Amino acid sequence: MIHASFSPNLRRSAPSRTKALCAAAFAAFALAGCATMTASAPPLTVDQLVERAKKGESTESLLASLRGSRERFTIAGSEFAKLKERGLPEPVLDELQRREIQAAKEDEWLRNGAFVDPWWRFGYPYGVRYVVLPPRPIPKPKS
Repeated sequence: MIHASFSPNLRRSAPSRTKALCAAAFAAFALAGCATMTASAPPLTVDQLVERAKKGESTESLLASLRGSRERFTIAGSEFAKLKERGLPEPVLDELQRREIQAAKEDEWLRNGAFVDPWWRFGYPYGVRYVVLPPRPIPKPKS
């Protein structure tokens, strides 16, 4: 067996092997990322939920499909009564409202500069700013 220090061909090939291994690892990670991406399903609509409820699909399966989707629904308050009349179960309506409230909270969080102060959630001493006011004079009681 020839030692690497005595063979000039083996010495030159070590960096190329390293580059080839790095390239292969990068390709494997890139392809693994592509393999996990699937074709997205068409967006879920409220009308689809109503039709599925009319066909007799269970409330649990409607809730599961609603929770599995990433759709954001904007439903007016008057529409909830109409959806109830059209046959949408109450737990599904509750989930629609919960998702709408959660989306509004996330929008508000982003609008109020959540990225400006990343320490806000840790509380004292990070998120607290003290304001020192001068002492107020004590008024004398009227006699």
